[in-house]
Amino acid sequence: MTLTRNQLIVLGAAAFIVLFLILGFLGVIPIFKSGQETSQGVPQEATLILWGIDPSENFKGVLENYLNAYKNVRVDYQQIDEKTYENTLLNAWATGKGPDVFMFHRSWMYRQGDKVVPVPDAKLSLYNLRQLFPDVIENDFTFQGKIYALPLYLDSLALFYNKDIFNSKGIALTPTTWNDFKNLIKPLTEFDFSRQIKKSAAAIGGSAKSINKAPDLLSLLMLQFGSYVVNPDNLKVEFDQKSFEALNFYLQFATPSNPYYTWTDSFGNSIDSFASGDAAMIFNYAKEIPLIKQKNPFLNFSVTGMPQFNLNQPINYADYWGLAVSQQSVKQNLAWDFIIFMTTNQINAEVYARDSGLPPALRILINKYLTDSNLGTFAKQALSSKSFHQKDYRIFGQTFSNMIESVLSGKQTALDALDSVSNAINSL
Repeated sequence: MTLTRNQLIVLGAAAFIVLFLILGFLGVIPIFKSGQETSQGVPQEATLILWGIDPSENFKGVLENYLNAYKNVRVDYQQIDEKTYENTLLNAWATGKGPDVFMFHRSWMYRQGDKVVPVPDAKLSLYNLRQLFPDVIENDFTFQGKIYALPLYLDSLALFYNKDIFNSKGIALTPTTWNDFKNLIKPLTEFDFSRQIKKSAAAIGGSAKSINKAPDLLSLLMLQFGSYVVNPDNLKVEFDQKSFEALNFYLQFATPSNPYYTWTDSFGNSIDSFASGDAAMIFNYAKEIPLIKQKNPFLNFSVTGMPQFNLNQPINYADYWGLAVSQQSVKQNLAWDFIIFMTTNQINAEVYARDSGLPPALRILINKYLTDSNLGTFAKQALSSKSFHQKDYRIFGQTFSNMIESVLSGKQTALDALDSVSNAINSL
């Protein structure tokens, strides 16, 4: 049967419509794909999945700002316990069910960097990053000129001190140098008749069994002594004479024969000891302040800057989380727009700082918060904060803690312990 011209046109149009619908269902073209982006990058109705370790209250204000600006986009946030967070992410990626955006630890660049997609240069360049954030951000979140994450905040180790104890001992000034700090050890340490510590001047010198953030504190001292710790070119641990000096400086405070002895691993958890008034000083991050207040709402304490060896060239130690976009996300452009909205906009970054109680990472906010009664110390330390690359920060921390314990117990000399740590980490 010969078809007329009009019949051929009708059949052709029908075939085109059927093919169009099939391609739409298959996802080749963007119909029936709610939540994806059009070819022009303009989001249709979309839902971004966000995972992190923060309580949802930390994101509440900034998400409200985002949803007011992008009314056609939803953001579903899921909080995951920090202890299981990384494994939960890995399991989700293995099944293709991971989030679009997730919190990314500052040490993950060489650990989980292959799971994230860098921000397009057109959205945020390396030059812009340097103008917006302190130098440590580039060190931690970039690779070969590409930006893989942006910081939500920038925390650093600081000195927490019990104001009532300082007042009762007639100590009017907090230490700014390590010599100042050492001069406070004897007046603040109390022993019983058998030279067992009753009251500690400071939680320092012990392993992670008793001191919260002990590996970070030792890492800071190594940086302050001038050790690079990790070669950035090959990620090999390279301890030197400066590392040895830093380790011995740290250990003196938990060595009974040392005149500055003030701590032992048997003394108890450092945060608990500080909250109960049994330790006059501890070293920790701003994020631990709520826990201390929870343990003792009536504790009269304050925070001051980390002691330094050179006040003209301060060195501090950073720890923080940022946001990154998963390689598996089908909404990568939208996801990066969301991160940029949250982290680089002054208003939104300040809303997050307000709701989370964590120190801001934006330079403009760092300057604004320098005199803040709660976060001023951390703001002052932000620009001088450093870190070093780690293949696995959990193993790194555990080996540092084991090193401290083995030297204090007499199982190894400091030099042998450093060799053991470098061999263990470099064999990863």
